Amino acid sequence: MELNRNDKRRQEILGIKLLSDEYDVHRTEFTFEELKQLKEENFLDLESRQNYAPSTGDFMEWLENNPKFMAHGYIVTPDRDDYRVSIEGVESSEELTKSEARCFVDFCRMADEFDFEDFNYRAWWD
Repeated sequence: MELNRNDKRRQEILGIKLLSDEYDVHRTEFTFEELKQLKEENFLDLESRQNYAPSTGDFMEWLENNPKFMAHGYIVTPDRDDYRVSIEGVESSEELTKSEARCFVDFCRMADEFDFEDFNYRAWWD
């Protein structure tokens, strides 16, 4: 699958302004709406995954049903052969209901880092 390589547009969708066109990887957070727009404009491969993380499609489905969370990950420059958007995990600093917290635990229990204290919920897959 050939991804859209219009990096200027990708940065617009994500609301980021890179200081230089010479970056390799830029870490960022993604809302569900931003990911949805990236998907619609062919910047995302829904089957891709960061090592043992859920697939991009799995993250999107989960985020759509868990709006208090954002994804985190990185974007890779179009100058590299591995140009992409990668999602590594999810996070939230909002107060969750017991049901929402259970959903987080169920989805993220196999993450490499898994933390939830004082309304800071974060999971990351290496």
